Amino acid sequence: MSGCIEEQERIGQRVRRQRLSVEMTQADLAAAVGRTQGWVSRLEKGRIELDRAGLINAVAAALHCHPNTLIERPYSGGGAETKWQVSAASIIRELRRYDLVPVFDGTPRPSEVLWHDMKRLLRLRDAAANAAVLKELPDMLREARALAEASTGHEREEAFAIYAVACKFAHTAAHALGHPELVAMACERTTWSAQLSGDPVMPAMALWMRMWDTWASADWDDALALGDKALAGIEAEYEAGDPLALRMWGALHLRAAISSARGGNAAGSDERLALARTAGERVNSYVGPEIHDRHSVTFSLGNVVIHGVSAPLEMSDQTKALRLNREADPAHIAVLPNSRLGHHHMDLARAWLWDGNRDQALTELETAERIAPQLVRNHPVARATLRKITYAERAATSSPKPSSCAPRAAASNGSSPTTRAPARHGTDDALCLWQPYDPEEQRWTSSNRSTRPPRPTAASGTASPPTTATSHSRPASAKPSSGTPTNTARSTATSSATPWTPPSRTSPTTSERATARTANLHSS
Repeated sequence: MSGCIEEQERIGQRVRRQRLSVEMTQADLAAAVGRTQGWVSRLEKGRIELDRAGLINAVAAALHCHPNTLIERPYSGGGAETKWQVSAASIIRELRRYDLVPVFDGTPRPSEVLWHDMKRLLRLRDAAANAAVLKELPDMLREARALAEASTGHEREEAFAIYAVACKFAHTAAHALGHPELVAMACERTTWSAQLSGDPVMPAMALWMRMWDTWASADWDDALALGDKALAGIEAEYEAGDPLALRMWGALHLRAAISSARGGNAAGSDERLALARTAGERVNSYVGPEIHDRHSVTFSLGNVVIHGVSAPLEMSDQTKALRLNREADPAHIAVLPNSRLGHHHMDLARAWLWDGNRDQALTELETAERIAPQLVRNHPVARATLRKITYAERAATSSPKPSSCAPRAAASNGSSPTTRAPARHGTDDALCLWQPYDPEEQRWTSSNRSTRPPRPTAASGTASPPTTATSHSRPASAKPSSGTPTNTARSTATSSATPWTPPSRTSPTTSERATARTANLHSS
């Protein structure tokens, strides 16, 4: 477990080194990212987690470096987990040779056969098997380039289309595994080959990829500009109802929605999500022969739903994210590929953690890892979420138990707008510290404990009137004086109270599960 905890401290040290290397003060960095100097100080000491992709990108942009410089990606691991880097090196070599005569023995297969192989790569991509995708790509790139060299007309255009989509697969896998050189080169080659593909939607796909790359430097406005440029390029096809244009149109608006959210524009994000939902409804209403999703954007209403959950989290609004998830149609989410489901459960893990439910947060993280293990183990936000759970469990299981706490069930109806502090899972699931949580400052504040819900009475289990006490201890004025009549049931409950003891458990506690996940993360 120490490896995971030390990772947070190492990130803080790298932030400090980078800040000093560019001769920036803590106050300057704080102003650049819209935080306080104290926040920067805690970040550099390893007391603040960079637990949002947008936050990682913003800090890196302010320090004039790539995000991987701060979070040390690609992550090191066992031999099996790093073999993909050999494949990545081979792909980069092929991409560097893009305008040279391809080195390919024999006769390249027809484009129809190559498209069939691309479907297999799409299935691997959807399963989040990124290392397996990279292993297959060098040969595919060579053969597609050889076909383009040996053919003419439509067949040559199809060869360039295959080359472009193969570059897109490399781009997606490189983002997931953390290889910035491959990300940049794959995007450039996609742009080049898309122009030669004869496919009117292919250039929009390349711009969609470039939108993703602008996030690394927190250039949210540039991402939106690229998205609008792509939308203008396929507007005629979209209006005509072309199925492939409908999918790309929706995917572009989803990426624009996240860009707006990370830029702090909630209204703009909601507007983009609404436009994407319209495109999704048009895709669902299509009647006709099955359409080959040659651009591999995998757009659907389910994608709109999970992006709708993700966008509020980028603006620290976990309450809205959880509400939207509850209101979502499970049928739309169930048909999503594992690569998207893994991201969705990672988002829910963050939301539940910020909402104060560490046990549910860890359950969501375990679900994400079971669905897409390679994706989760290489994702900085998933690792940061696990570290926060582990830290909180340490504090909960080692700190003294408060004299009185409210049952979590008393506020489970969602009536209280205040975020709850984490329950002390692993010691007493019914007890929790009722304190407001600030996701931006990552603190459980103690300025307003009066928001905790009332305790149930022993007689009926119903809530007693709310208290305005600012401490967990009962005010002295609340104690009955001698001779004063009291409720019989309450007196009986008080007299029969026994010292608190941890409940016996046969299943692992949240702390034990978090420790196991951490060990698995650093042994893989």
